[in-house]
Amino acid sequence: LTATPNFGTRSNQVTKWGRKVVDLVLSNNLFCCNDGSPTRINRGTGGLSTPDVTLASSNLNNKITWSAVDDLGSDHMPIIFQVKNEYTKRHTQTKKRKRWRRNNADWDSFSCQ
Repeated sequence: LTATPNFGTRSNQVTKWGRKVVDLVLSNNLFCCNDGSPTRINRGTGGLSTPDVTLASSNLNNKITWSAVDDLGSDHMPIIFQVKNEYTKRHTQTKKRKRWRRNNADWDSFSCQ
């Protein structure tokens, strides 16, 4: 979920969009996985913010690890989260070097959207 810029004001007052997100969380028994780390950088000012919110069912509360990773050139930082359960305990993956295939991307089509 990426909240709109109206999610919260500079004075930390919750706007109508913020109330909608809070209502969604409460009415669906969800929790926010974010750890407080910023998820976006303003390229003009260098300011950090957290418009990207990861929500999950509250029964997964103690089973999720969450992190925003280093910038890859976008104003939004990639978010990595993992759900740990019985399946993932039995099927662990070896740590591989993270790679991104940016060379084959059709950047012209992407930037037109």
